[in-house]
Amino acid sequence: LRAFGADALRYFLLRDMVVGLDARFTVDLLVQRINSDLANDLGNLLSRIGKLVGDHFDGFIPGPASRKSDLAKIAQRVVAMVPESVNEFRIHALIEETLQLIRATNRYFEASAPWALVKSDKTRAGEVLYECTEALRIAAVLLYPVMPHRMAELLSRIGEPVENFSLPDACK
Repeated sequence: LRAFGADALRYFLLRDMVVGLDARFTVDLLVQRINSDLANDLGNLLSRIGKLVGDHFDGFIPGPASRKSDLAKIAQRVVAMVPESVNEFRIHALIEETLQLIRATNRYFEASAPWALVKSDKTRAGEVLYECTEALRIAAVLLYPVMPHRMAELLSRIGEPVENFSLPDACK
């Protein structure tokens, strides 16, 4: 707990230890999960978006796109899973689907290449960054009950207040 913090440990336990089944815990498994899911997938996405928004949009997330990418559909599907996943104690499945949203966002970010787009079509680059930030925001909202301190930091970095936080309102 001292080495990794409560949020990371809680994430690992809820992500890898399925309710009602035997599970394995080692420090190596914990480190591997933290590095793959939280540092590589989630953290790098936040960092890359933040860098481009800071460098090309004066630190303000651009406005929404005129057309929506498939990220919105994926996010809506994951949000719709919340009640059933919680009621059936399938938190691990909900976390995995949330990570799939983050991975899809990373793929969309790579395929759209907003770092190159910003040179030729700044408006479209802004739309890509908005869509990626919105998907990241929804993922952070979904992960908030699991990692309240880290997700509050993430949400704060993208301008989403966490005071009087309401999961249903934040997922709209």
